[in-house]
Amino acid sequence: MSVETRSTLPLSETKLQGQVRKYLSRLKSCWHYRANDSWRAGIPDLIGCYYGYFFAIELKVQDKKPTAIQEITLEEIINHGGGEACVARSLKEVKKFMEVLHARHLERQP
Repeated sequence: MSVETRSTLPLSETKLQGQVRKYLSRLKSCWHYRANDSWRAGIPDLIGCYYGYFFAIELKVQDKKPTAIQEITLEEIINHGGGEACVARSLKEVKKFMEVLHARHLERQP
């Protein structure tokens, strides 16, 4: 029988959210908010604006999947709100998502 050490335990969604919020706080021209809406189901974990792009991030860990209402909300943000949205399972995935938004910002520059 093996004993799992603290460093090998799976990352919790709370810890991942902490890492992501710290990362977003360091980005220039990025505003974000930890959504915790108890009145409406499906609101993504994090919403924000980065170089004028509205974004939403739903965080999931391990094999957990977004609920149906979370998927619908992300689709609505993309299709009706003109924003960008993703489901991310790691800080690396969030960084890649934000790099795409930054590249779009650079493309708009004269």
